[in-house]
Amino acid sequence: MKHLLTILFLLVSYQAHCQLFTNYNSSNSSLPSDKINCIAIDPNGTKWIGTDGGFAALLPNDEWKIYNKPNSSDTLLTQISAVTIDKQGNKWLASFRDKIYLIKLDKEGNYLLHNEIPVFQNKNYYINSIAIDHQGNKWLATKAGGVWQINSQGKWFCYDMSIVPEFMTDEINAIAVDEKNEKWVASAAGLWSTQDGKEWMPYDIFDNITTVEVDAKGSVCISVSDKKGRQKLYCNSQLFQLAKDFNSNKYFKIKAISIDREGVVWAVGTGIARYKNDERNLFDLNTTEFTSNLASCVEFEDGVGVLWIGTADKGLYRLGIYEKKQEFLVDSLAGKQPQIVHNPQGGNMNLQKVEIKEVEVKIEEKLEVEEMEIAKQGKDISLATNPMSKTPLSLNTVKVEKVVPIFPVDSLEEANATVTLNNKVLKKGEIINLENIQFKKASFELSSTEGVETLLLFMKENPDVQIELAGHTEKNPDKDHPDYKRLSQTYLELSLKRVETVAKYLKTRGIEASRIVTKAYGGEKPLFNYSTERNRRVEMRILKI
Repeated sequence: MKHLLTILFLLVSYQAHCQLFTNYNSSNSSLPSDKINCIAIDPNGTKWIGTDGGFAALLPNDEWKIYNKPNSSDTLLTQISAVTIDKQGNKWLASFRDKIYLIKLDKEGNYLLHNEIPVFQNKNYYINSIAIDHQGNKWLATKAGGVWQINSQGKWFCYDMSIVPEFMTDEINAIAVDEKNEKWVASAAGLWSTQDGKEWMPYDIFDNITTVEVDAKGSVCISVSDKKGRQKLYCNSQLFQLAKDFNSNKYFKIKAISIDREGVVWAVGTGIARYKNDERNLFDLNTTEFTSNLASCVEFEDGVGVLWIGTADKGLYRLGIYEKKQEFLVDSLAGKQPQIVHNPQGGNMNLQKVEIKEVEVKIEEKLEVEEMEIAKQGKDISLATNPMSKTPLSLNTVKVEKVVPIFPVDSLEEANATVTLNNKVLKKGEIINLENIQFKKASFELSSTEGVETLLLFMKENPDVQIELAGHTEKNPDKDHPDYKRLSQTYLELSLKRVETVAKYLKTRGIEASRIVTKAYGGEKPLFNYSTERNRRVEMRILKI
């Protein structure tokens, strides 16, 4: 009823001759099926479209090329579940007929070869997505068979729960490769990443990751459906979330996401959502032209500034968002009155202006808070946990004093002196990442003493050595983040407490306090520009030998 009243309001108030969307379907075009599973766009602007009824290409001049010739390789292109394009312009397609195939087409779309996906233990190897890494290896996300890799020589590798201990499920929803050649794997039970398939990094989020997307600037975005059915979007550890008072929050489900050239994230599923950093809001672009609530895929065509949306029931939609300056109408998911949102570059959205009272819609960003008790001046500290990070976020601030040790000028003998730790030869001034020093989640309590016991033995074997211990946490959020000041201070405090825990362990076991200096950097010096356990570390620098 709410949406019906909204539509009636639009019709009465706007006399809208809007052309927000252009729709291509099996009735008004050569599209072989209205059930679209995937889209890829090549540098020439050709849209390569996989459907349940076959494969098609929409050329820049709006002509269609359909792959439906009998007694040809086209018979392999029946149900296309995934498509991607490599650096040479070749198309790689996942097809399901009687078996699962990975098919290669050349730049013009001519058949080159195909591989049959091996089947073991009657698992479902339906391919949900394909990603190609910097070496040309193909990485496949399968419905129930884990992650598959085929290298440039055609050799297959399988990564599933029987091979990778970090995997919590073999149901893989999506896979993407970033500019550093890191492979990001979205599964029904969490997020992992790997460089080469030998080591896998799990992340502290164990819900259903429905999709993952990366862009050329290094952004990594994932959509999450938690166990309560709440939908969330994370980009580089930053949470974009519907405010808790949004009645339709639980009804909006994300199926696919795309990042446009302005850094705006477009999410499609049971509607269309637009996320932008500086706006901190989410809008559902419900119009009479977009009639599907089963959007299945989305791709941004950078050259012309157009968004292409595939659906499972209404075919293909074209949305021109950066073609010319416009105003366009959106219907807030909060169920408020329609409002005019100014898009300074968007286009192809021709609504006639009328006078309308502006309606303010309050958008909130909510961090899930985990309570813990930590002794600090007789007070408790509330910790907010970033779901993509193991780093707890303290809501209190503490004063951190910088301690600078003063030592005499080195002698030549001391300058050339070395010590050895973990088979690494160190000189004065060199820094080493201390291995196996780990802390409990949302705590500065050690979860293992293996690493500190190694350090303790090193200090006892080298009684003249003086060291600096530096604590590091997850990377700080972007400086334009509304909670940047609080979160960065939180990270600084946590890194200090963790490094002091290590120092205390040494001191209580006989190491003189004068031999140890502690520093805290919080999230100022991450090793990687994204959320990873490798950023959370304790480093040691040799001050004196």
